[in-house]
Amino acid sequence: KVQGLSRDQGLSALFQAADAGHADANYLLGIIHATGQGQPRDPQAAARYLQVAANAGHADAQAALGQAYLSGQGVPQDAPQARHWLEQAAAQGEPKARINLGVLLASGGPGVADPARGVELLRAAADQGSATAQHNLGQIYAEGLGVPAHPETAYGWYLLAAERGYQRAQLGLGRLLLQRGSPLFDPAEGAAWIMLAAAGPANPITEAASAVLTRLAESLPQELLTDARERARVTMMRIGMNSGG
Repeated sequence: KVQGLSRDQGLSALFQAADAGHADANYLLGIIHATGQGQPRDPQAAARYLQVAANAGHADAQAALGQAYLSGQGVPQDAPQARHWLEQAAAQGEPKARINLGVLLASGGPGVADPARGVELLRAAADQGSATAQHNLGQIYAEGLGVPAHPETAYGWYLLAAERGYQRAQLGLGRLLLQRGSPLFDPAEGAAWIMLAAAGPANPITEAASAVLTRLAESLPQELLTDARERARVTMMRIGMNSGG
């Protein structure tokens, strides 16, 4: 809502400003159409508004447009275009763009893959405390996405994010520890992290963790599950559950 205006008046003012070429207005209308807040959700319209703002050098719009090309939301999925716009936003210091660019370069396909630079970008963000980047590094090393798989390195990055309550990292760490044949195989600790992921805010990660728990309940001994529940309880008390993701 624009200060001092009703929602309809605020939207009208945004449309007028966008028509006049204001980058901020085009960016905001792109987000409004992408999320369906105040307007019907329209990914194609969102992409058009974001394109105008991105062309004008708006870093947030460039980051959002790059993500749209990554996911194919409102535009054809196009990794080189995604890289172009994420590079533009990252050059202006947009933090999410740097992380998304890092993931794309580390694990992308022909024409966009640059694993060394991707890991470098993610490492810089992770060292600055980004749980998202820490999780992404964990996943990259766990699955060998653009780099040789290295469970121990994956464990370290997953753990940093998981202990901050980052659900995706908790789920990833749990799965890593549940891999039979792995030098890190620890079913009680793995199940404990899955339990923590399942206890987080309701979202697709919670659902995925709950599905894993259902399978574990059928395959693991009861005494091991009891141990896992106690580990999860102690860990939850120690770290709290303050964040999602």
